[in-house]
Amino acid sequence: MIASLDNKPIPLKSRMPAFPTTQQDMKMLCSGWLSLYHKTRSGIPSVSQKIPEFSIITICRNEAHGMEQTCESIIQQKYSNYEWIVVDGASTDSTLDILDRYHERITTLVTEADDGIYDAMNKGIELSRGKYLVFMNGGDRFSSPEVLDWVAQAPQADLIYGQLELNEPGGELLSPPEKIRCDYLIKHMVHHQAAFFRRSLFGRFGLYHTSYRIAADYEFFIRILLKGKISHHYIAKPIAIFNYGGISRNQNYRLLRKRENHLIRLRNFPRYRFTAKAWRQCIRNFLGVGRNPR
Repeated sequence: MIASLDNKPIPLKSRMPAFPTTQQDMKMLCSGWLSLYHKTRSGIPSVSQKIPEFSIITICRNEAHGMEQTCESIIQQKYSNYEWIVVDGASTDSTLDILDRYHERITTLVTEADDGIYDAMNKGIELSRGKYLVFMNGGDRFSSPEVLDWVAQAPQADLIYGQLELNEPGGELLSPPEKIRCDYLIKHMVHHQAAFFRRSLFGRFGLYHTSYRIAADYEFFIRILLKGKISHHYIAKPIAIFNYGGISRNQNYRLLRKRENHLIRLRNFPRYRFTAKAWRQCIRNFLGVGRNPR
């Protein structure tokens, strides 16, 4: 269960990997992973431990192509009062070897199969102890070594967010408004890479809904901003650089996101039901366009 108070430790489930039984597991141990496995927490953290200001949660699976950039952007942060939690979905490429080089900076490491990105993000939340949580997943990175400083100096709010830069030719900068209202959320979302959540939000409003494969972050923002009416503060600076590639460019997953976004809007925005966009998506759904890709 997630704590409702920022300074209260979170009960944790034991996530120590089982003793290795496959050749792959033995190879991982032989390459120096034993030290990281034993850094995974089980039980309840001691109340005497200093509560970090930030929990940086990194979700990854087979992200060898961008993992080093992610790690470097985290360890280069000038603000040092943070913990770093890595939830790896049993990678089979060299992701684990890359992470091994940063084992002295990683606070908690979990490597096990999961039920999708939001299941892994929920694991990270359960393991966290920081006042604010930020998800900097494999391939994404902070835009500057001063990002944590900016957020630490910002006015206190339930949600602190900023701009997101797309890592593609042209480098488009996505800038959400200072005040997020219904008119914005019905068409857009705040990107989790550029958002810092007060940890107690997940105690008040619950975790990510894993029934959504690719749009649960959109649903969570609607849940807390529209229904929860939480306080939020905007930083007019680029917070993160999003790795706009891989799954983001996969046509099947883009269709799935449209399908899931449509269902979320139907459930949360009554006026959306009468728009041409809603009816077009209803027809696509009826024809089976964008069903879960295998």
